[in-house]
Amino acid sequence: MVRLVHYSDIENVFDAPERAARLAGRIRELSGPDAAVVATGDTTAPGVLSLVATGRQVLDFYAATDTLLDTFGNHEFDYGPDPLRELVDDATATFVSANVRDENGDPFGRDEGVVPWTVRRIDGATIGTSQAA
Repeated sequence: MVRLVHYSDIENVFDAPERAARLAGRIRELSGPDAAVVATGDTTAPGVLSLVATGRQVLDFYAATDTLLDTFGNHEFDYGPDPLRELVDDATATFVSANVRDENGDPFGRDEGVVPWTVRRIDGATIGTSQAA
């Protein structure tokens, strides 16, 4: 049986490095070959560190926790669409979003790898994921 290890709204955890480290450690403890680590937005901003890093502080967190998927919360857009596109392009996590549109009405971030849905094999099981804001 596949387990989901989920986190969300962690934007302020990065303002205290020890909190970010504790959370990453706990996620790693809960993870394993039968688990998918997924996030559901508001992982980049607001927060004091995000003001300096424009949300990019989450990139190391994704790598440390083997986060597979994330999506957009309202705060992902705090620094505008272009910095977010760059973050998505550099992220190890795949962003899933079925209905967020860019300024031209096109699906946001498709060129950077945002997908409307995804199917993954985890511990022998096929898991499908989609997101609608």
